Amino acid sequence: MIALEGDLKDFGAVALAVAVLAAQVDVAEELHFYVLEAGAAAGGAAAIAAVEAEFGSGVAAFEIARTETTVGQFRRFVQATGMVTRAERAGGGEVYEAGWTRKSGWVWSAPFGVRGVPGAASGQRNPTHDDEPAVHIGFDEAQAFCRWAGGRLPSDVQWVSAAYTEQRDHPPAPFQRGKTYAFPTGDTPAGAQCLA
Repeated sequence: MIALEGDLKDFGAVALAVAVLAAQVDVAEELHFYVLEAGAAAGGAAAIAAVEAEFGSGVAAFEIARTETTVGQFRRFVQATGMVTRAERAGGGEVYEAGWTRKSGWVWSAPFGVRGVPGAASGQRNPTHDDEPAVHIGFDEAQAFCRWAGGRLPSDVQWVSAAYTEQRDHPPAPFQRGKTYAFPTGDTPAGAQCLA
């Protein structure tokens, strides 16, 4: 699952939900996968229609991680590979605030940057829990993580299928198996923006 900013090669500030497909290294042992059925058609939402127009509808069966890549998982990748993200090199990631705005110090290891933490020394990074989603990661960095984890990023069609069409055997209320929703969060966008 990927949130895009500009073209496919240029996203980094939007909360990234890296979906590792069929991963086979350490980090894969803690990833839990959904197996999604072939032909899960999606339709209705503008995003779905745009992807279907370009790539067609229907998709072969595939596995996708149930949750986003976490800060802890990405930290192990960085420690193993020495990766320095574009956001780190640029001094911070970007967020959309009536246009893309660079946020100083906002990187995957400190999603909300450096600011005063009560009782902490000035300039200390905000605490980030290892189970939070990794953010401020670019496309190439996400691909590198997936390769390291033994998987790959989902195609547009796979991501749209997983994001908009409920495919769990026993989804929680109010979701209904087989229904395609207008938003990845259901019938409304409520809950899709952590800063709202």
